[in-house]
Amino acid sequence: MNLRFSSLILLALLGSFSTVAHADEKAGVDLGGIQLFSALDLVSDFGIENPPTDSGRLRVRSFEIAVSAPIDTLFDAVVNVAGHDEAGVIEIELHEGYIETTRLLPRTRLKAGRFLLGFGRLNQFHSHDWPFTSAPIVQSRFFADEAVIDSGMEAGYLLDTEIPIDIVAGTTNGWTFGHSHTGGRRPLVATHYLHPTIFFDLNESRGLLLGLSYIGRTDADSVQMRIAGLDLVYKKRVGRKIETLVQSEFYHRTRSSSSLALEEDLGGYVFVDQSLGDSGWSFGVRLDGYSNLSLKFQNGDTRSNFELGLMPVASYKVSEFSTLRASYVFINETRQGDAARNEQRIELQLVALMGAHPAHEF
Repeated sequence: MNLRFSSLILLALLGSFSTVAHADEKAGVDLGGIQLFSALDLVSDFGIENPPTDSGRLRVRSFEIAVSAPIDTLFDAVVNVAGHDEAGVIEIELHEGYIETTRLLPRTRLKAGRFLLGFGRLNQFHSHDWPFTSAPIVQSRFFADEAVIDSGMEAGYLLDTEIPIDIVAGTTNGWTFGHSHTGGRRPLVATHYLHPTIFFDLNESRGLLLGLSYIGRTDADSVQMRIAGLDLVYKKRVGRKIETLVQSEFYHRTRSSSSLALEEDLGGYVFVDQSLGDSGWSFGVRLDGYSNLSLKFQNGDTRSNFELGLMPVASYKVSEFSTLRASYVFINETRQGDAARNEQRIELQLVALMGAHPAHEF
């Protein structure tokens, strides 16, 4: 999208809401429950060893401006315009624009439009809401540096059981998968996914959420992709503050077609974070792992390979609206027969939230 044209749209949107808000203050205009929210994600990284090519500068990694409001007694709507840094150029696009309802059918949530697909853990949140700065290796390789976004329909149903079990299923266009700035091509089988979760209330403000994910798609070249995943989140809260967080995801992917031999890869991460009392500080560490299970030598023999990552993270929450974060990233890539390759860098991040930030489940 043309940057100047997009900027004019954003300015007009902000101007219109500022005008309405001003009118509300002066004349008591009913805004109809409209909520305006924005977020700014500033990141700078410093390369130590083999850093990425775009390393070494302060950048607005992303920003978003979102509007949400009830439409009527049944439906709500969300519009989210976001910008992302692409090698120094801000690409502005409609991130999310959907209509949803929790009031049409009992215990059921329905969503239609463009949205972050409801599987896994990280994929359901914008990156400024993540507890660490950059995406795990498996997230980047399987999905995107933030999340898979597409247009379609999604339904969620909370079972009437003693232990809460929630089932989410959806299907989307599937012309592209992951991060793309093109229209893609019509797939033979659209993207479809299933994400059942079960919640264990451990009392004393502690909870454990376990989820399973299945994602499938067959692209225009008849390449069939299947991903199976497991996600886990444990939290211990003290008041509104998360004292202990354990978060983990693991995925296995297969790709095949009549002209493509079966390809398999596997990856995951584990993140543990602990706050230090009421200081606002928390310290965590993330371990990443990834392997291409189908990598072979030219003679057909299996070629072992691993990517291992280590990320210590220090976060300081000035308030619920701003977070300062510093991370050290170490990645070791090993392929049988080649010399190992290391990557090291320091990441600094500042997240600023403005307006009525939507609450996230657990």
